[in-house]
Amino acid sequence: MDVERFPVGEITTISGGTRDEIKLNRPWQVQIRVDPENCPFALGVLKEEEIIKLYRGGEWLLIENIFTPRGFHQMLVPKECWVAEKLWDLGGIEEITLALGIIEGVVRKNDHDLINVGVHSGYLAGQNIPHLHYHIFDPAGENISIFKNEQLPLRHVREVAETDSRIIFRHNGVTVVAGGHRAGQCYLFIDGHFDNIRFGEAVHRLLALYADKFRSVQGLPPDFGVGLVFKEGNFCYGTIVPVLNNWCVTEYLALMGAGVICLPWSHEKTAAHLRSGL
Repeated sequence: MDVERFPVGEITTISGGTRDEIKLNRPWQVQIRVDPENCPFALGVLKEEEIIKLYRGGEWLLIENIFTPRGFHQMLVPKECWVAEKLWDLGGIEEITLALGIIEGVVRKNDHDLINVGVHSGYLAGQNIPHLHYHIFDPAGENISIFKNEQLPLRHVREVAETDSRIIFRHNGVTVVAGGHRAGQCYLFIDGHFDNIRFGEAVHRLLALYADKFRSVQGLPPDFGVGLVFKEGNFCYGTIVPVLNNWCVTEYLALMGAGVICLPWSHEKTAAHLRSGL
């Protein structure tokens, strides 16, 4: 049995034992249903005061999130709704690197100490609106200080990256390793300063691996979320979390400190499975 303790939140995961087989049957996953006619992010629907800035001749829009409990919460959206196949790889390498470049600029001009960036693809990953949207937000706010000096997750990522059995690939200074609270989850970190081109290429490559190696028996690539953490304008680490299994009460109790998260298979098995697709 493998046990992994996380330095933040005292969350522990276990895996292995008699339960360590990768399963690709996801009957609960459904195809993304794009609905351009009822999209709240369409240019004709968005109010002028909601649009902060246009990029690339209006192909991308930075807008205010008007439904949020956070003091700072913006979104980056493409001008048009994308088909489901395009959503599952975030538009391909060109759109990924373009979006990351815009996001980096927004983060660097912001005076919040900690900025999180998140994008979801698929309903299971939290994409309630099929129009692609990157969230850019302060994860806590001025009155919640627990996040302000958070350096432990970055150290944990680096410790995991030193484990050869967890490394999936290295690409132009970006290291991708298996690890985290969910089966199939990976961390990404970059040597030196953030580079949207190099990082975007690694994200695109990993998403292609997920679509290939974790395609369901029903024929769908996994729903997933991508998260980035910036502190004082500097990139700390990223993570991609595919939704490969459902959580149950065991996992929710673990988040409350009353147990451990049980992974259906180990991170080492995830890494080996993804490496087999390289």
